[in-house]
Amino acid sequence: MMGWRRLHSSPNSTTGCRPTRCAPAYTAVWHYANAVKSWEYYLGGQEPTSYAAPARMADLAGLPPTYLTVNELDPLRDEGLDYAQRLLVAGVPTELHCFAGTFHGFALISSAQVTLRALDMLFGALRRGLGVEPAPGAPDLSAAAGV
Repeated sequence: MMGWRRLHSSPNSTTGCRPTRCAPAYTAVWHYANAVKSWEYYLGGQEPTSYAAPARMADLAGLPPTYLTVNELDPLRDEGLDYAQRLLVAGVPTELHCFAGTFHGFALISSAQVTLRALDMLFGALRRGLGVEPAPGAPDLSAAAGV
């Protein structure tokens, strides 16, 4: 069984919101204030639970294998890295990728080589997790990305 893939980080409600230590707090597509506001909308006035944010769990042991990506220039990068480290410490099989030079929402540029590479890696992880082979004639994104 394969766990969830966090497309983009959300503010960590266990420690309170904090921007990434080394990345800019504001990027072309996303900034930390929007992340905080989206978290508030997501919760809808309810208290956050481990179902809303698995990072809130005190013990991550027993969670399914996880594929997780973070972006180098994402204001929320460090929260994703912290979560991945906690998963690894808890013994959860974790595949982590940090895409150099990328920002929150980089995949919106669908023809970029890094987007094609990221999608190819994601689809590969999904196939491995589900135990399936690519469909005959499925596009080879890694070839298009020059990987």
